Amino acid sequence: MVETEIIRRILEHCENIYATQKRFGGDPLVLSADNDYFYSVAMNLLQIAILSAKFAPAFRAERRSVDWNAIDGWRKTLTDDFYTLDAQTLWLMIRETLSELHGVCFVLADSEK
Repeated sequence: MVETEIIRRILEHCENIYATQKRFGGDPLVLSADNDYFYSVAMNLLQIAILSAKFAPAFRAERRSVDWNAIDGWRKTLTDDFYTLDAQTLWLMIRETLSELHGVCFVLADSEK
């Protein structure tokens, strides 16, 4: 899969998360209380982790503003530790890393047009 396709797909999953947050009000307490919200965000984050692992090392090295190690860790957390995952951890994934990745992908996708 080429980088442009990976970027496009990651952007779709970021937008899915943002739309879900908007629909549910963007409140971490609601994330904790609503399984549909929780599962939707978790599945999109997992897909982002899987996709970002496909970037070439050189691509990642050129984009140091993204915390690639954190995103790599999402995959383990969202698979191996899913049943012990709490909403606060999920919320931190969104708040601390997703916006930077979304910004980088958005700029790259825009430059491809």
